[in-house]
This record gives sequence, structure tokens and C-alpha cells, in this order.
Amino acid sequence: MGMEKYTGTICPKIDKKLEVNIDKARDCFAHFAGEFKFEVDCHDQTYMVDLKAMTCGCRMWDLTGIPCKHAVSAITLNKQKPDEYIHPCYTRDTYLNVYKYMINPVPGKHDWVETGTDPIQPPVMRKPAGRPRKLRRRGPEEVEDGDVNTVSKRFRVMTCAKCLQRGHNLRSCKNVIHPNSRLLKKKGTPQAQAQSQKTRKGKRKQAPTIPPQPTQENVHSMNPGFFTKPPEQVSQTDCWFYTQPSQASSSGNNLVFQGKEKLQVVGGKGSGAAAGRG
Repeated sequence: MGMEKYTGTICPKIDKKLEVNIDKARDCFAHFAGEFKFEVDCHDQTYMVDLKAMTCGCRMWDLTGIPCKHAVSAITLNKQKPDEYIHPCYTRDTYLNVYKYMINPVPGKHDWVETGTDPIQPPVMRKPAGRPRKLRRRGPEEVEDGDVNTVSKRFRVMTCAKCLQRGHNLRSCKNVIHPNSRLLKKKGTPQAQAQSQKTRKGKRKQAPTIPPQPTQENVHSMNPGFFTKPPEQVSQTDCWFYTQPSQASSSGNNLVFQGKEKLQVVGGKGSGAAAGRG
């Protein structure tokens, strides 16, 4: 048996765990209080260690039976060895006493004795609805192996993307959407579509008004309002859009006045004519 050849006093795996706590005890500073009680400062926390009762304020020593880093710091200050404060169940002698009795071999099925009663049947298995899970549910403080980008859920507070309040998420939110929510900025989401419909109802559709273009046929019926009677002398320019010569000769699109002609004013309050001489 391999354990019989082992020369240590503590089991190998427990000895490795104790070495880890001894290395971590470098960050702890113990202060003697009296009657085997110590006050241990570790970072920003303070713990009370009782060597006589073998207890610590972090309760790791109470649960595992292996001295924690705070207890190791107090044991070292008391000039003792941490091996002396390990629970007796982790020693080599206890291990050998547990397995000193021989485990008798079990015969095969053909040698079993028949009792005459009904054979034991396996329990009825019910198949739950949905696809079965392939991975187990991990705890909040656990991180997937090999995935350094995974953030632990411990000490995290959930914030709703709809109402921007803490304590719940978007699926269970029943509040009104916040104006600063990012859901309003995303196109295609139900919240953005509902908000766009509200804005569309508030706005009235107004058709764009296009001003009429002046033409040669309707120029006499328009009322510009800013035209006055023509000056006494009219130069030979393109002024056909507000006057009408009595006699003119046209060449292409330009009208040229010949001599002193009678002009008719288009603008004004009425449709009367005014005469002017150049």
C-alpha cells in the first residue's frame, strides 16, 4: 500500500493546501491579545483567531479543519508549527486505521442467491420538456476554465435598458420607457416603432406649396402688387413681362420697341391702362 510507505504525518493533498495558506499568510499581521487569542489584520479586514478553540473569524478553519492564512499568521507569532493545529482526520495514522480492514470480494451475478421476491426495478424517469442542458449551472463566483474574458456575476447589479433602473432587466420590466434609453436609438425595435408612431401622430402633414410660374398668357391676370407705372423713358430691354407694347416687332424670344409707343401697365389695383411717353 502506497500510504504505508509515506513518511509524512499529514496526507499529501492536505499538506499542499497547508503550504498554500502559509504563502498567503505573508499579507497578514497578527497581534497577541492574551489567552491564545490574536487579532489579525489582513488588507482592510480584521479577524479574531482563537488557537485554543481552533477557530477564526473567516470560518474557513472551522469548516475545513485546516488552518487558514489568518490562523497560520497567529500560529507563527506564537512560535509553533501549523501542522500541530490540523484536524486529526487528516493525519497518516487515521488514514491507515480507516483502511486497515480488508474489503471482502463480491461474487458475480451467477453466484447470487435467489430470494423468491420480485426483482428491484429502476425508478420511472420522466423526460422534462425542452432541450436538455449540456453544461451544469455555474455559481455566481465561478469562472469558466480557460475563458479569461468571462466576467463573474458576483457583486454585479443588473440595470434595465428600458427604464434605466437597477434590480431587473428588460424582459421583466413593466415600467415606461426612459427618454434616454438606447432602445429608442435602435431602428426596428418595438419601442422605437411605438415612439415613431407617436411622433407621427403629433405632426400634421403639410403639402409643399409651389409658387405659380409667370407665363406670357397669365401675366396680365397676376397682381404683383409692387409694380408702379413705367418710367417716362423705357430702354430697349426685355420688359415684356410687366408691359405690353401696342406695336412691336419680335425676333425670336426678344421683343424690341420701335420709337415712342403707348405702354399698358400690368400691375396695380385694377386692369386699366396708363399711357407714357418716352
